Amino acid sequence: MKRFSLIRAYEKNFSVKILSITALSIFVISVVFTVFSIHSETLLLRGKLISQGYVLTKLLVNNSRLGVFTENDLVLQNAVSGVKSQEEVVFVSIFDRYKKSLIQMKSASFMIPEEETRDLNERLSSPKDPNTVTFSEHDEYFNFVAPIVSATGVLADQYYAQNTFSSPEKRGQVLGYVIIALGKEGLKKQIMSLAIKNSAIAIVLQVFGLVIAFFITQQILIPIRRLTKSVREFEEMERASKIPVNSKDEIGEVVIAFNDMVETLENREAERKNLEVDRQRLEEERERLMEKLLDAKKMEDMNIFTGGIAHDINNIMMALLANMELIKTYMPHNPKAMTRFKDMQRAVRQAKELSTRFLMFSKVGEPVKQLTSITNLLKDTADFFLVGTNVTCRISSSDDLPACEIDRGQILQVINNLVVNAKDAMPDGGEIDIHLEDIHVETPNQMHLDDGRYVLVSVADQGCGIPTDKLKRIFEPFYTTKKTGNGLGLASSLAIMRAHNGSIEVESTNGAGTVFRLYLPASDKACPIEVEETQECAVEDVTPRILFMDDNEDIRLTFKELLTTYGCDIVLAADGQEAIELFVKRKESGYNFDVIIMDLTIQGGMGGKETIKEIHKIDSSVKAIAMTGYAHETIMSDSEIHGFVGVFTKPFLIDELYNAILTIKKQNLKRVHAT
Repeated sequence: MKRFSLIRAYEKNFSVKILSITALSIFVISVVFTVFSIHSETLLLRGKLISQGYVLTKLLVNNSRLGVFTENDLVLQNAVSGVKSQEEVVFVSIFDRYKKSLIQMKSASFMIPEEETRDLNERLSSPKDPNTVTFSEHDEYFNFVAPIVSATGVLADQYYAQNTFSSPEKRGQVLGYVIIALGKEGLKKQIMSLAIKNSAIAIVLQVFGLVIAFFITQQILIPIRRLTKSVREFEEMERASKIPVNSKDEIGEVVIAFNDMVETLENREAERKNLEVDRQRLEEERERLMEKLLDAKKMEDMNIFTGGIAHDINNIMMALLANMELIKTYMPHNPKAMTRFKDMQRAVRQAKELSTRFLMFSKVGEPVKQLTSITNLLKDTADFFLVGTNVTCRISSSDDLPACEIDRGQILQVINNLVVNAKDAMPDGGEIDIHLEDIHVETPNQMHLDDGRYVLVSVADQGCGIPTDKLKRIFEPFYTTKKTGNGLGLASSLAIMRAHNGSIEVESTNGAGTVFRLYLPASDKACPIEVEETQECAVEDVTPRILFMDDNEDIRLTFKELLTTYGCDIVLAADGQEAIELFVKRKESGYNFDVIIMDLTIQGGMGGKETIKEIHKIDSSVKAIAMTGYAHETIMSDSEIHGFVGVFTKPFLIDELYNAILTIKKQNLKRVHAT
């Protein structure tokens, strides 16, 4: 039944007949072409291998003549090794004229059959023309035999003249024989590869020919079949493709109309996809913005948390330091006790430094900037960081380095962090190289800096370096590799540099040192000449009158007792409202305060900024000093605008505050600070 269906298709379908005849013709041509091509290429490869055998045999004859003549094994070894290095060579041997083997090399799998060995001996025994190479073919290899004949000619005369042990009569005589066998394994592989390649080409040509024949026979039916297929696709998938227009007849007009319909549908589908892409893009952008808002909220919460902790720590340290000074006034002078007090004060200073890093990390306030020469600042302080260590520091800078507007204390803190890290990286000693130069940064750049002029400060050490897996985390808060570290040094340094509109980057090779680079915006202003001022703070006969405001009762009472011992008349207030009431009440009775000292932050009450505004409405001549537990309040840089002559950052020494009080009372200082 199946055979009958094929016969009917052949009889009724013209395209089937053409395809059958074409397939048979292409098959016959492909077979003939393949056989002829394989035969030709085989002869070519075989001739090439035989030619190679002749060349190698003659080369070995020339290279081994001296070795056979002198029976020098080293010369023969070199000659045979050079020939055996060829991939096709499976056997090499050199005999003397008595057919004694002098040297022989062969492949591990090569073996000469016994009958071929007898044939080989016969060929060695027969006389040979001095320039003749005898060739024979065997099942697995080609064999080449040639005699080694003593040299003749002018060069031979020179040779024999130098070798008096030989006589000229021996020139042109047979000295020995060389045998080289070239294996057929590589030739067989090439022939097999050639057969496969040509067969594949024949198959491809046959398929290609069938495709062309099919294309030619189907030209009339293709447009109708494509149209039918597209209509069915549209019915099933609501999607169709355009059909090429091959004619201008009725069928061509139908195809054109169908293509117009498909184009309209494709345009609508493209618009729908574009709208979907835009929707997805907007959705992704919304998710990114939500993530950024969430990160910003977390960071804001962290900032508030760390800032609050630092503020509370500073207030506690202030109470501790004030009570320490009060206890010291009650004790008789004792050198050992004074040493302990100094140690306690140093501990308080260290706690203050830690809280300052917390505050810098929390970005509370702005740095108090002033025009500064970075070079002079580092020369004055860099060596101080390394006192008592086996590490030295070398500072170099380019000429005409511009000044920068910086917070000297904050930048010194950054340099201190980097120098201490460099020192810790060189426990056996070394040198820290600090170099300053004037550079211009263009945007865009990897530090995300604005285009402009910068002072680049490079701090390089010769230490152990930072491993790559840890290098990415060194600026993370609380991340440290030191047993005694707190993980805030580099984190606060990064915050300080960002607060100065600068940047910090690091480059390190494990085992080869580390380089930190600080980028500080340069100023166009000239650095002012610093004039050293001296202040005399002698105690006056008139008792200073002080209004002291702080919401911490321990601090209020301790300060009152301390300042009273200094001879001050002090009135206490817990918040701004109480301070205003006390100020008004005393002023009405003719009592004027020389200085008002008030905390900027009062929990649940009016702070220092609001309080001084109200007091200045009553008396604008009142001098006021602000106290704050935040080391970087914005009021630090513009205290006069807010009505203060100075700002003291907790904790501070009472002597500093008392000297400021006396100076203000004598009208010799407009601003005072203690940080």
